Amino acid sequence: MYTDSEDRQVAATLKPAGGVGDLVFLIAKDVTSFGTFMDWGLEKDLLVPRNEQQDRMEPGKKYLVKICRDDRTNKVYGTTRISAHCDKNTHDLKVGQLVDLIVHSITPIGIMAVVDNRYYGMLYLNETFQKLFIGDTCKGYIMRIREDGKIDLSLKKPGYSSVPKSAEVILYRLNKSGGFTPCHDKSAPEEIRKRFSMSKKEFKRAVGSLYKKRLIELKDNGIGLIQ
Repeated sequence: MYTDSEDRQVAATLKPAGGVGDLVFLIAKDVTSFGTFMDWGLEKDLLVPRNEQQDRMEPGKKYLVKICRDDRTNKVYGTTRISAHCDKNTHDLKVGQLVDLIVHSITPIGIMAVVDNRYYGMLYLNETFQKLFIGDTCKGYIMRIREDGKIDLSLKKPGYSSVPKSAEVILYRLNKSGGFTPCHDKSAPEEIRKRFSMSKKEFKRAVGSLYKKRLIELKDNGIGLIQ
């Protein structure tokens, strides 16, 4: 059901791109002074009011839109102000929890994402080693829950649980490079990130794990495989 131009309820035979509460990618059709009409698969386009637009919208461009319903008028509308419509009550979440992410925007500091279609959080760029684009979906983990309801996220499980996979990466790179790499605990974080796609903290944990297992040796100028 949706309302027509005279606010009468009409049974839809076409299937919309999503329902109330869903996040969907929609194309902007017409931009007016009071809002932007989005193509969402029904005869009546979905209106994103001007005051519900995070940035100025342009015809023909795709935007991540949350479909909402006005409790007072019962009208369905869209919004690109995603964070404002996310739940700030994070009591059901816990650190280390595996969650579904939808990339909403990318800032100089980090990648803003919707968490489990309900909450809002950020992946810090200096800790994210996978290319992500607006609209991408992926799995992530909760690293920290802030008092304001926002969430710090990671694509890797926090703590030492990520060490085995990181250690495998280091062993693979060592084998590919003849058994030696010039990276060590004094190397710059940027160099480690470039060679191994991981943070310096994670690199040091993985190296420590491999050293305890006597799989590598530590040298002044790097680390090497024990043959």
